[in-house]
Amino acid sequence: NEGKAIKTHVNVVHLNPALPDVQAHLRKVVGEIVDMYPELDGVCLTDARYPSRTVSQPQSVHKRYRERANHNLLTFDDWQREQLTRLVGNLRAEIATRKPGMLMLARVAPLYYNDVIDTGPVVQGGFGQYLEDSVAWVRSGAVDLLIPDLCNISGFPSEQQDAAPAAVFADRIKDWTESVGKDRVAAGIWIGGSVPVPVRSYREDPRSIESSVDRVRAARELGVGVVALGHSIGSASEWKFAREKLFPAKASFPGIDGALDKSGAVTGVVLDQSGKPVADAVVRVE
Repeated sequence: NEGKAIKTHVNVVHLNPALPDVQAHLRKVVGEIVDMYPELDGVCLTDARYPSRTVSQPQSVHKRYRERANHNLLTFDDWQREQLTRLVGNLRAEIATRKPGMLMLARVAPLYYNDVIDTGPVVQGGFGQYLEDSVAWVRSGAVDLLIPDLCNISGFPSEQQDAAPAAVFADRIKDWTESVGKDRVAAGIWIGGSVPVPVRSYREDPRSIESSVDRVRAARELGVGVVALGHSIGSASEWKFAREKLFPAKASFPGIDGALDKSGAVTGVVLDQSGKPVADAVVRVE
């Protein structure tokens, strides 16, 4: 914001997707990754979002919004959401032009819209809290697979954590499959605790092996795959335990047939007379 880094966690700095220079930089980075590692099967976006919908924006962003970059006369929230969606689409285009058929995945917020569980607090969804329209990413064909971060049941009453987390976990998965289909969703979970780990209740440790097993079963009963999010397994012994006890059989990657909608985008760069890129150029295709 105005040249100052915004940090929401230790060692985490956010790049602003509403800035054209950020969009151009990330397109270049993704293109270089695909060029340097042609053996990759896909690219996964992690935390492709704003820190929050209320984070302050620099004056340059407000100027773009007011003067030349809001052709559809959107609200400021919707415009910021559109900027992020456009960036995701552009990253997909960079991948497709270099390696057609390479997949793009996105790890996203646990919910799309906000939710209220019993008498508990409102659980914020990615669409409203982080201006992350992940369903639109899938429907437009920009993203092949969403990985909602279902590592915990945030917002669930603590006194009921022992009784129903697997059921709530399943309900969260159903919300996603109803929006984009079960072939487009893989549940992201932690494989928690140090190894060897005692079997503990959800209340004592929501990342316990018992919790992980229940959630894997719940996802499989719904026909949805599971992704063990890497940051939660720190040591070789933990990976070994996960492979032998939780995932003894190697799973094939789900088949993906292409965009749900048949719409698309033309991606390119508009240059001025001196050869410099023009931000917010308007192009008419006839």
